[in-house]
Amino acid sequence: MKKWILVLLLNAFILTLCTAVLADTAYDPWAAQKEALKAAGRETEVVLAGWDCWKGNTPWASVMLVQAGDTAQLTVLEMGEDGKWTIVACSDTIPSDFITDAAIEGSWDTAWPDTEGTGYFSLTMEQLIPAKAYGEKTVYQAYRTLSFTRTEQGKWILCGACDIPFEDARGGYCPYHLLWLTKDGWLYMFYEEIMDENGWPIDRSEEIQRKTVSMEEMTPYTELSAFDYPAFLSVLHAQAPTEYEHAPVATMPPRPTVTPANPPAGDAHEFVYYNTNGGKYYHADACRPRVDPTYWPLTPVSFEKINNDKGYSRLLPCSVCGAPERPNTDAGKRK
Repeated sequence: MKKWILVLLLNAFILTLCTAVLADTAYDPWAAQKEALKAAGRETEVVLAGWDCWKGNTPWASVMLVQAGDTAQLTVLEMGEDGKWTIVACSDTIPSDFITDAAIEGSWDTAWPDTEGTGYFSLTMEQLIPAKAYGEKTVYQAYRTLSFTRTEQGKWILCGACDIPFEDARGGYCPYHLLWLTKDGWLYMFYEEIMDENGWPIDRSEEIQRKTVSMEEMTPYTELSAFDYPAFLSVLHAQAPTEYEHAPVATMPPRPTVTPANPPAGDAHEFVYYNTNGGKYYHADACRPRVDPTYWPLTPVSFEKINNDKGYSRLLPCSVCGAPERPNTDAGKRK
């Protein structure tokens, strides 16, 4: 009799343990946000990217990118005083074939440079396209970013964009479009990305064109809830010069010396650096050559914060520059 009791107790223990393991495996950090999306009739199955803004141990705002057939749904949610998630802005116009990999970063407490907003986020999209390079069939090449800021009135509006459509490369050159919202209005900059003989990007050219774009021209394409990405790209590409001389291959600008404020002596990994405009990796060098010099110097952040602050959990160590890996993590290095 005692033997059967022991067997029953052992089976009950194993069942409890398996249930706990399965529950832990099935944990979804965006479960509550997804419920809000479902209630609004939005997709939740294939999450392409997501980002949370935390206050203490509680997320109070989220941005999610979810595939919905031929498009991707970009949604901003905020938690109300009742603890429920509410959709405050969204757009369903990003073609899903633009996206093989995506990441979202931002800050609800930091304003976009030169604006009066109260927060911002940046969506970075990479596209895997066919290329015969280094024996690989496909490589990440097409690169696009969209940045939105929250106005003092609570609306989310476009504040920056980058489009480097490598599928449009011709003769070793690819168009390179940048658009930024400044205190004086919209600023458009045109470059060329220089390609090598295998079709890989090498370096950005010197600036070919810089001009202002009127607020009136951009107004129909700025508010997130009315944002039409294909229409916006048409307007963005129309700013490029129709005739120009191909720029010579640019050399990297001198690398400035960047020292974090009052860094403790003797600790080589006290600080690491990352690109606040949608960067996915942290680096050992504030002027990492593989990062577009537009974003130099990269923003310093303490390595302790990288390890312990959930707001930085998506950042990966750069394997090329020797950025330190987080302790006790199985995350592979990437560059």
